[in-house]
This record gives sequence, C-alpha cells and structure tokens, in this order.
Amino acid sequence: MEIDKIWNEKEITDRWDDSGIVKLSIVCTTFNHEEYIEQAILGFLSQITSYRFEVIIHDDASDDNTVNIIERYKKSHPNLIRVLKQDENQYSKGYFRPFLYSSDYAVGEYIAFCEGDDFWLDPYKIDKQVSHLDKYPNFILSHSNACSLSQSNVITHNINGKYNYDKNFDLFNSILSHSYIIRTASVVVRTELLKSAFKNNMLFQTDIKLGDLIIWLDLSDKGGFFYHDEEMVCYRVLLESASHSSNVIKKLSFQSDIFFVEGWFFLKRKSFTIFKYVSIRLLWLIKQNLINLTTVSIKRLIRHSIDIKNIKKKRII
Repeated sequence: MEIDKIWNEKEITDRWDDSGIVKLSIVCTTFNHEEYIEQAILGFLSQITSYRFEVIIHDDASDDNTVNIIERYKKSHPNLIRVLKQDENQYSKGYFRPFLYSSDYAVGEYIAFCEGDDFWLDPYKIDKQVSHLDKYPNFILSHSNACSLSQSNVITHNINGKYNYDKNFDLFNSILSHSYIIRTASVVVRTELLKSAFKNNMLFQTDIKLGDLIIWLDLSDKGGFFYHDEEMVCYRVLLESASHSSNVIKKLSFQSDIFFVEGWFFLKRKSFTIFKYVSIRLLWLIKQNLINLTTVSIKRLIRHSIDIKNIKKKRII
C-alpha cells in the first residue's frame, strides 16, 4: 500500500472525536535531511484516525534546507505539528539526546517513531497499531514489516519476513541474536514505559551510537511485542550513517557499541553464558580487522564502562 492522499489540517481534525485528548505522538528526529524530510512529513499527514494525534519534529541544528521545509508544513498544519529546533547539534554529544529531548515533549498515550530519512506507506498505519494495543493491554509495543530503499533507488520488499512464535519463542534472546528485527520507523510503543526506560537505564546517558536496540532489550520483559506482517514503512539505507559505513573505524566503533550493549544485558539478565557471548562477539570483531579491534573497539568498550561507573557514582550521591 502506498500513500495517495495528503490531507489538509481541517480534513485530518474533522475525523477526530471531541475528547481533546492526544492519543498518539509522532516523534521525528532529523538532521540535514532536506532530500528526505518532506516524504516523511507527508506520511504523517496522510494518517487516518478517529482520535487526536500530534507530530513533533526535532531538528538537530541542520545547516541545509531541512528547517525551511519543516516550517512550511508547520505553517499549513499549525495545530498538528510542533517543531523543536536546536542551535547546537545534540547527536554529537550523545546518540540518545535527540530522542530523549523530543520524546519528553510527547503527551500522547503512545509514541510512534520515524527518523527524517525514513517514511510511512500505509495511511492506516498508526490506527491499526493503536487499535491492537488498546485491545490487548498485555502488548506494549507494535511494529511491522518494511521495505528498504537504497540511495540508488533499489527497493527490497518484506525485509523482515515472518517470525515463528512457537511455545519456545524467547523475545529477549531473539532480539539479542538478531533473529527478531524491529524497524524503528514502524514502532508504536506505550509512552509511559518508554519514558521510564529513558529515565532508569544508564545506557541512555552514554554516547553509545545505537539507541533502538537498547530500547527493545529494555522493554522486552515489560510485555509483548506485536508484529504486523504488513509493509507499513520504508527504511532508507544510506551509504553513510551510524549503522552503515564504508569506513572500517566507524564500522568497528558501531559494532563495539553493540558488543557493549549486548554484554550489559547478558550480565543484567544472566541470559546465555557470558563466555559463549564474548567468544562469538570477539571472533566477529577479530575477523573484521585485528589491528583496528585493538585500537578502536577495546578503547570504546573501556570508555563505556568508565561512563557507566561514573553515572552510578552520581546516582549514589
């Protein structure tokens, strides 16, 4: 399904009930996405719901035309879109800052994520997900299948595939083993639980260069995750990003952060054996590049450990 209609503000709000309560907050973080942000915004404005939702767009001090595009849509949808503008880039100070800052402004019962370079395909996306979460309170997060779009405009469909939910299915270990993939742009999550995770998990106060994995792992023991096997969103694969890079140093830094996060949760949950986990991860890193492993990866692991130790000290004080 693809978006074929963009609604003006009156058309959107005329469908809402008169409760005045924001049911869902769409949180979009963006930086220098002038080529992509409009497509993301159009996906938000295509949504059809019977309840009030808001769009919070956090611009992380873009120096291209991103802000002008956002402001144009803010002007045409003033009661729907809120814009948060930074004078200084927050991502450079810590990966989680844009997410933490913008999510703090969300007032909806649920939060839907979408970074400025991804976009939604289904005008009933959030309505389908919210309806399911409302009906089944034991589920705390909803996500969907997706397609991917490369910078050379090559589309790959159904990149998640199907999952086997048998009686032995273990959500936590499935996320850790990367056999259960959650696309951030497809997620709708209960706001209260998300904000609690941001507040209480010390990993969110470090400069670790991945945020979604920590969220999913932290929430995996709080309730069920429901998967819609529908292609509701499109995930854009850029040549250079936090998770994709041709630079070996950046690639190893990112993998080192994954290594640290997974190790943190293994120890916290006492899941799997730490020896087996460390062995598997070190073999992967060594296979990539032994020299850079010693100069980059181990340094990052040590620094993250020191950061966590200092955060613990502050909390005691």
